[in-house]
Amino acid sequence: MIFFESMSGSSEVLLALSLILVSGMVLGKIAEMLKIPAITGYIVAGVILGSSVTGVINDDLIASFKIISNVALGFIAFTIGEELWLPKLKKSGKTIIIITLAQALTTVIVVLITLLVFQQELWLALILAAIATATAPAPIMMIVKKYRSKGPVTDTLIPVVGIDDAIGIVVFGVCLSVGKSLAGSGDLTVESALLEPLKELVLSIVVGSAIGLVFGVIMRLINKYDYKDRSEGFLVASIIAVLFSVAIADYWHLSSILTPMLVGLIFTNMVNKDTYKTSSKSLDAFTPPIMVIFFTLAGAELKLEVLLSAGAIGILYVIGRSIGKMSGAFLGSCMVGADPMIKKYLGPALLPQGGVEIGLVMVAVSALPAEEGLLIQTVVLAAILVYEIVGPVLTKIVLTKAGEIEAGSSPRLLVHDIMDEIKAKEKQTKE
Repeated sequence: MIFFESMSGSSEVLLALSLILVSGMVLGKIAEMLKIPAITGYIVAGVILGSSVTGVINDDLIASFKIISNVALGFIAFTIGEELWLPKLKKSGKTIIIITLAQALTTVIVVLITLLVFQQELWLALILAAIATATAPAPIMMIVKKYRSKGPVTDTLIPVVGIDDAIGIVVFGVCLSVGKSLAGSGDLTVESALLEPLKELVLSIVVGSAIGLVFGVIMRLINKYDYKDRSEGFLVASIIAVLFSVAIADYWHLSSILTPMLVGLIFTNMVNKDTYKTSSKSLDAFTPPIMVIFFTLAGAELKLEVLLSAGAIGILYVIGRSIGKMSGAFLGSCMVGADPMIKKYLGPALLPQGGVEIGLVMVAVSALPAEEGLLIQTVVLAAILVYEIVGPVLTKIVLTKAGEIEAGSSPRLLVHDIMDEIKAKEKQTKE
């Protein structure tokens, strides 16, 4: 840390980035050797580098890397959208919607009742229950991609995670307005309770769809190139689409998840399967370093001391949310007669939390009086600390038990797949 302080701003940032990448990669490999997800290793590396342990990466440095975190979330959301192929969703669309609504609303009810039974104030219970609905897409998508998870649980999990955040935005908007009024820091109005979150939701969908349409047309034009140029063109166009959608979402205060997710959804439904696969593999080879930085920074942001200060409320929140997610996913799966594997394993796979939830917490902190805002922040950040470390491990375990990740399988570098495909295409051309 003393060494960092003696350096100029740009040198400090570059050296810190190098340290984050090295630490994340090393701890990630160690984690995989211990048969746990590399993501957990990245997060642990971040915790070690952060203020809770060594303090090498301080809060000022973390703030300077915020743009990287936003871009990483944009790529993750875009990837979720790419997986939402409408012909496939038509068969399971109703099922996905019912399961998503069931697990989200059940989580709200269970967390709310749990906190009220233990005599917590209504405003606090409402806001925490709303934040509990959101699921972190980043660790889930990372595991699905890295371990090539395939099967009914994965096919249900990906769209549920995407739609879950849309529902969470509306539920949070309503509960925050009611909770803010009860806490004495605002008047309850229909506009603040319902219209504002709906406006954000609709605008995110419209803007994301518009960018997706333009992007889809560009990709169709690029598809006329030969294979090598096409792969490079797809990568550049994808990066531009994600960066542009993240920038617009930030500027217009739209959802940083829904906007790029709609870009990916519209694109993937405008092109053929080969175009989608080539584009997806090109992007997969580009994003790993960004993901390592993202998860390591997420670990550096975690404060171990908040576990103690969150106290009983934090424990109640974690227990209530875990029960709500698992029972809600099971209830929704039973309602639609889903595959037994989905009934059994979907709920635990939905437990990861972080990223989007931190954004919701920041909104709550700015809307509430200082003391109430600090309480919300402490409880949720303590829960995120638990879910960030335990969640990815649990997701990998349940997907393995569901038979969608082969037991004992190790992740293969995605760039190897691209090189194999390029060689295969060249061989076909020669023949």
